[in-house]
Amino acid sequence: MVLTTEECVWLVGHVFREGGRYTDVVQQRFAEKFPDKPVPHPNTVRNLVDKFRETGSVDNAKRCGRPAKLSEEKLLDISDSMLQSPSKSL
Repeated sequence: MVLTTEECVWLVGHVFREGGRYTDVVQQRFAEKFPDKPVPHPNTVRNLVDKFRETGSVDNAKRCGRPAKLSEEKLLDISDSMLQSPSKSL
């Protein structure tokens, strides 16, 4: 399950308000606040709270690795060219 930053912040705040426990009250309030989302599994919330305690943030760490060769601007230029002349080879 992928949680948005807003949902993560909300969960961590309410878990700490409940003394660090992911209680039925927190689950019920989450379901009321975010009705379109399933209630997170306790392990998901535990991992989120652990990450917050270790890093002070609910955001994911930056990924390492080689950056993309094409910039967003270049990809848009290629896309525009393809739309203008779909049968022409790039």
